[in-house]
Amino acid sequence: MENQEPSINKKRVNGRLLLLCILLAIIVPIVMMTQLIGLTFFLTVFMHSMSGMTIGFIVYYILTFITIAWSIKAGVVLWMIKPNAVKIAKRFLKFSIFYSILDLIYGSFISLMADEDGTEIFSIFFYFLIKIGFIIWIISYLKRSEEVKATYSSNSTSEDSGLPKEDELV
Repeated sequence: MENQEPSINKKRVNGRLLLLCILLAIIVPIVMMTQLIGLTFFLTVFMHSMSGMTIGFIVYYILTFITIAWSIKAGVVLWMIKPNAVKIAKRFLKFSIFYSILDLIYGSFISLMADEDGTEIFSIFFYFLIKIGFIIWIISYLKRSEEVKATYSSNSTSEDSGLPKEDELV
């Protein structure tokens, strides 16, 4: 008889869950870094008129780097099916709502300083609504998806993983 190895849990991240992992670990950080680079070029032109806002810019940059790092962490732990991955991702997404509000305020302020007719503020607000809607949709997906439950359920208890308990689903 052949020696049979004990069955190893070979769960994989597929489908929409894989897309979410790629989005969090790769695409979101690239988009945020691109926006930060664009903002840096913009600020070099207008910094002379906004010298009192230096501390605000530094805080914004720090929060942006924290958000980028947390996004990468959330995507990687989901991708690698780590314990508490769903909980980490949900916390990141909730923080992203706060960051999006800050981004709206900050972007509106910068836009009003640079845009003479104020038309840019509407696109900033529209972008904000899209981000918030997408974040809420992802949180809902992580809470209700059978794919998420099947992938992360045996990884840890429902309390630790951030997944809803069976009686919470009804």
